[in-house]
Amino acid sequence: MTKALTVNDVSNLLNELNHQKEVYENKEMDLRNRGVIGEEADLYAGRAQGLAIAISILEEHSKVKENE
Repeated sequence: MTKALTVNDVSNLLNELNHQKEVYENKEMDLRNRGVIGEEADLYAGRAQGLAIAISILEEHSKVKENE
């Protein structure tokens, strides 16, 4: 059985995703500032980018649902 997300659920999810995205961005920046280049820094950059896409999709989808 599936349960629809409430507005509060979506808000909490967006907050958590944004927080995790910031963690990954900070980790990438820290690595690059220490001169680490390549796979490890790119991994965190990719994770942050993936979360940014997920956040964008979730925000857009939640706006559509609000307007229905």
